[in-house]
Amino acid sequence: MPTQRRMATGSFLSATALALVLTGCATSGPPPTPVPADPLAGVPESIANVFRNANEICGPITGGAENPATEAQIQHFRGLLSKSATGAAMLKRGESFAENNGHRPLWICFEKMKDKFPPYAYYSWGRGVLVINTHMYDEPIPEGKQISAAIHELRHSEQDTEFQAIRYGSLEESRSTTYASEADAEAINLLVQWEMKEAGYTVPWDMRKEPSSFIQGDFCFSGLYQAFSDAVKNGGSTADATRAVFRAWHDNKPILYSYQGQGNMRWGMQQARDELKNKWALEDQKQRQEQKKRHNTANANADEQGEAITLMGRTFYRHTQATCNQPRTPLEAALPLPIPSAVFSEKLDRLGVLPDGAGNYLQAGGGVRNILRHDTKDAAKLRP
Repeated sequence: MPTQRRMATGSFLSATALALVLTGCATSGPPPTPVPADPLAGVPESIANVFRNANEICGPITGGAENPATEAQIQHFRGLLSKSATGAAMLKRGESFAENNGHRPLWICFEKMKDKFPPYAYYSWGRGVLVINTHMYDEPIPEGKQISAAIHELRHSEQDTEFQAIRYGSLEESRSTTYASEADAEAINLLVQWEMKEAGYTVPWDMRKEPSSFIQGDFCFSGLYQAFSDAVKNGGSTADATRAVFRAWHDNKPILYSYQGQGNMRWGMQQARDELKNKWALEDQKQRQEQKKRHNTANANADEQGEAITLMGRTFYRHTQATCNQPRTPLEAALPLPIPSAVFSEKLDRLGVLPDGAGNYLQAGGGVRNILRHDTKDAAKLRP
C-alpha cells in the first residue's frame, strides 16, 4: 500500500494567514511569516493517508477536482465508461462510498508511479480510492491498458462495499475469496470492454486480441478475452460470456498462482488487526518477498524457451501460449480448484446483476460455488 509518496507540490495562503499578513502591514512590527494552508483541506482523511498531494492528482469520481488537469482526466474517464451500460452503472454506484457512518463519492487518482514493478492500477481497500498509473518507467501507459485496469479496480470498489464485514475463517478461505473476487473483477472488465466495442470504442477490446501486448502475468489474460468471444460466438448472452470468463480465470494456473500471495496477504492483514500488528506485518512482508523471489525464478525458468523481451532497459520473460495454458511449475500444478465459502459466495452472487435486464451472470449459473464445480467449457451454458 503506497503511503506518503511525495510531499505536496504547491502551497497557498489561507484566509487566516492572509488576514495576518494584512494586519502586520498596518503595525510597526514585522509581519508574521505566512503559514501555508493545508493542501489537503477538505480531502477525506482516508485519501490523505494515501497521498499527501491528493488535491494535485486526485478528485471525486463524480468530478469537481481542484486541479484542472486532473478534472479533465476524470471527465475523460467518465466519458469512456459511459459508453458501456455496465460502466455507466458502475460510475453511478461509485457516487456513494460508505465511510465513517456517512457516504461520499469514490476518489480517483492519476499517478506516475515510481515503483520497481508498478501496477497499471490498484484499489485501496477500505478507503474508497482508485488509483490509475499513467506511466510505466516514465513512459506513458497506452489508454487501452489504463482503462482496462481501471475497470477491474472499479469493480473492486463495489466488492469492498459488499464485503466490508467479511472475516476469513482460514488462510485457504482468504485465498479462495481473493481468487473469486479477482475473477469477478476481470469478468466484469471484459463485459465493459465488450459493451464499449459495441458502442464504437474498440481500444481496450482490441488490445486484448494480441497476447504480445502484455508482459509477465498480464500475458495470460488474453485467454479470458477468448472465453468471452467464444461464448458470444456460440450464441450465448453477455451474461453467459461474463460467466465463462469467471470460470476460465480459475482454470488458468499461472494466473491463480500469481494471486496466491495476495490471498496470503489478506489473511495476514486480518490476523494482524486481531493479534500482533507489527509482528505480522514484518512476517507478511518477508513472506511476500520470498514468494516474489520464488515466482520470479519460476517465471524465468519456465519461460526459458519463450521470448525474453526488453522494455525500457528492463528484461522480462514473457509467458508463452504454452505456459499460459498449462501449469509451468510443480507448485502451480499442485494448486487445487478453490471453492469459496458459502457466506462469501452469497455476497458475490448478489453483485452479479447486470444492467439492461441482462440478468445476474452468477446466479444464472447457479451461483459461484455451482459454477466452479462445473468444467470451464460448460460455464456459459449453465442454468440455475
